[in-house]
Amino acid sequence: MRTVLLVLLGVGALVGVLVWVGGHWLGREAPPAPPEGQAVPAPPDPRVTYTGPFLNVRPEVQYVGDARCAKCHPIETDGFHRHPMGRSLLPVADLVGKLRYDEEVRNPFEALQLRFLVQREGDRLWNTQQRLDAEGNVLAAQRSEVDYVIGSGQRGHSFFTVQDGFLFQTPISWYSQKQIWDLSPGFDDAQLRPVVGECVFCHSGGALPVENTENRYQAKVFTSPAISCERCHGPGELHVKFRAADKLPKGRIDHTIVNPHHLEPPLREAVCQQCHLEGEARVVRRGRKLFDYRPGLALSDFWAIYVAAEEMQDEHKAVGHVEQMYQSKCFKASKGKLGCATCHDPHGPLAPAERVPVYRKTCLHCHEQQHPCTEDLAKRKQQNSDSCIDCHMKRLRKTDIVHTATTDHRILRKPADDSPPLPAPFLLSSPLVPFPKRRARDEEAQRDEGLALARVAQGKRAYQRYLPRAEELLEKASARDPGDLRAASQLVSVLGQSKQYAKALAVAEKLLAIAPQHEVTLRLAAQAATELGKLDEALALWDRLLAVNPRFPEGLFFQAVLLARTGRHKQSVEACRRLLALTPTRAEPWVILAHCYVKLGETARAGEARRMAEALKTPRSEEFRTSFLRSAP
Repeated sequence: MRTVLLVLLGVGALVGVLVWVGGHWLGREAPPAPPEGQAVPAPPDPRVTYTGPFLNVRPEVQYVGDARCAKCHPIETDGFHRHPMGRSLLPVADLVGKLRYDEEVRNPFEALQLRFLVQREGDRLWNTQQRLDAEGNVLAAQRSEVDYVIGSGQRGHSFFTVQDGFLFQTPISWYSQKQIWDLSPGFDDAQLRPVVGECVFCHSGGALPVENTENRYQAKVFTSPAISCERCHGPGELHVKFRAADKLPKGRIDHTIVNPHHLEPPLREAVCQQCHLEGEARVVRRGRKLFDYRPGLALSDFWAIYVAAEEMQDEHKAVGHVEQMYQSKCFKASKGKLGCATCHDPHGPLAPAERVPVYRKTCLHCHEQQHPCTEDLAKRKQQNSDSCIDCHMKRLRKTDIVHTATTDHRILRKPADDSPPLPAPFLLSSPLVPFPKRRARDEEAQRDEGLALARVAQGKRAYQRYLPRAEELLEKASARDPGDLRAASQLVSVLGQSKQYAKALAVAEKLLAIAPQHEVTLRLAAQAATELGKLDEALALWDRLLAVNPRFPEGLFFQAVLLARTGRHKQSVEACRRLLALTPTRAEPWVILAHCYVKLGETARAGEARRMAEALKTPRSEEFRTSFLRSAP
């Protein structure tokens, strides 16, 4: 049975792909224990219990859309729509005519033994990948119509395709700084990448994910594609009605809508931090949904955001902009006066020529009289046109996104190009700390920590030593609330990573009794059953999963392998054909087909499948072929 999993893992089916990361609410105080056998109720909705002055934080207040805002605020709305935030995600028809498609910008380009091509047809756009033979003929091709363009274009664009209600990112991106087409960031294969709700949270004004699925959305997909005015000001229904009646005397604050300028510093910064505070892990709190946050409320009531403990930070470049700003002496000394909007105006994007003088003026607002620059003026002008930010906020090119750069927001007096690595940490009580730091260590906080630990351990080896702690915290969370699907699903994942397959399957079965179509749990349960040698049970779980998500290629692949392993060759052929319809450039389905056709006595088809497997082979498919044929009956 170990061989079966090696075959499956040989094509890159990592555990991390199988895990849906959820999250829960971090309460300020632990609620009283409920009667035995009852789940602890979720903390009350902060939008309902809010007692502050702003009236549009309540959940029943409706969003009205940017077009309605523009009627009264045309200057601000126009400026915002020229800002990168206002262009974060748009229908493809809005941008298709503004991109280049000629050979000078690497269209087509080659990568991963494939040729990638971007094709425009009027207001429609297609991303195509092709596998060619030695003579340049197309052996197989996959063509995906682009529905949305993600990214403002300041650094580049990536592309989303909606297929039967499932949202995917294509492997092709446009990089503005280099003016080239290339692979999308993080792609090491050409498969379409499922886009989960957390991925679009910071790039859209609102999305409509289907509950308990990974990348399935309601028909509309987005309530507002790009980030909207109401993302920072809250829903505008009451404001529109109030101002239409002209009820506000001049000089008074209109509390029917949030103006971040009138918020206390932590609440003001929360408006920006809902997207710009990334951390190591972001966890939606128990009882809250992805888009529940309202400006004017504490972000920590909706999200638990964790950053690496100092001992885990190997270099300062791993820290995000918000964390860097909080480390700066400027931010600390300002006592809340300095914030994101001090330098960044969402209503007025800066032209390149404005960058140096505008930011210099902002710096001199505090530094012209107090702590003036000690560097010689002539030298400053010679080196960087007397630019404060070019000296004190260096551009850092070591980022997770290829072809791009980011800026050091620590505002160092004398920046160094690199920080020396910290010594390897001993086993900490926890490698993650909430941001901002909180004293509360109640059961809700422990549950959030367990979810965060489980998430980061999937992608970073340094955190895997903390899986036992994650398991302990998630077990407690699941015991407190057996209906907490996110905690239970993450517990199944942790148990699988720890190779406790029997326990993982048992927890998964309990969860599936509550939510029979919980997509990620079906995946994890199928994997655990395979490891335990329960192949019939595993196949039944894959059947259930593919009924929920028929566009999951790895599910079809696992199913095809197991069917072939158990001698069900006709069913395996059917699974391979369905898999090829989704991923026609892959060689692995042809390897399985060749084997199954031999077993079925269909010699001609077996020969055709072998030729296609050979023509499409990659190092990964060859590794799979060796393992599969060695273990196939």
